[in-house]
Amino acid sequence: DPVILTTIQDVRSVEEKDLKDKRLVSIPELLSAIKLLCMRFQPDLVTVVDDLRLDILLRMLKSPHFSAKMNSLKEVTKLIEDSTLSKSVKNAIDTDRLLDWLVENSVLSIALEGNIDQAQYCDRIKGIIELLGSKLSLDELTKIWKIQSGQSSTVIE
Repeated sequence: DPVILTTIQDVRSVEEKDLKDKRLVSIPELLSAIKLLCMRFQPDLVTVVDDLRLDILLRMLKSPHFSAKMNSLKEVTKLIEDSTLSKSVKNAIDTDRLLDWLVENSVLSIALEGNIDQAQYCDRIKGIIELLGSKLSLDELTKIWKIQSGQSSTVIE
């Protein structure tokens, strides 16, 4: 119990300036492991850990640092994959909850403001677009459409 609570508190206290640190790449993995422990020993904290996972990913995505954004998009893509295979992945976040989080926090819009000219960045965004599908807002669709102008085939795709 103390380890779980200390870990949750430590992750909550991560500051924006720390998000560029390469060691923080392991935070999502740490929270995934903590969720497994909570599922077994403290079921009441599972939602807290999921919220923290999503919060830290959003903070990383909003960071001005490319590596933090890429790591966030990589982890969001992994969460999407895990949620669609939720029966085989024990610590996956429910697909509906993940969809709601993506929509409520305008994750796609934030991601589209990033390094869209990078092929690997575009590949990560593609997974979000595919999951959102019909839940894309008119604003996001317009933004996606406008981004294509004068871009490489990777961005257009």
